[in-house]
Amino acid sequence: MLSLEDREHLTETILGFARKDIFFARQLVEVAAQDLGDISPELYALMRNESTPAALMPALRSTASWAGRAGHGGQWTEVFADVA
Repeated sequence: MLSLEDREHLTETILGFARKDIFFARQLVEVAAQDLGDISPELYALMRNESTPAALMPALRSTASWAGRAGHGGQWTEVFADVA
């Protein structure tokens, strides 16, 4: 079972999945951002963590950008729609 609201363990959860399935970890990052809103602390913690797989970094950066835009009033559907 996975709880996105367990923010205390969110970075560890994402890292654990990233080691097993990078594609799922990318989706988890995006879904967590949509569900929780401001996950900047978790994103930046993952970006600074030496054990974060390099393959996850693009998803972390783009999700941070989306979360920032959504935090300034953009709708998530708009945020995702214009990223092609």
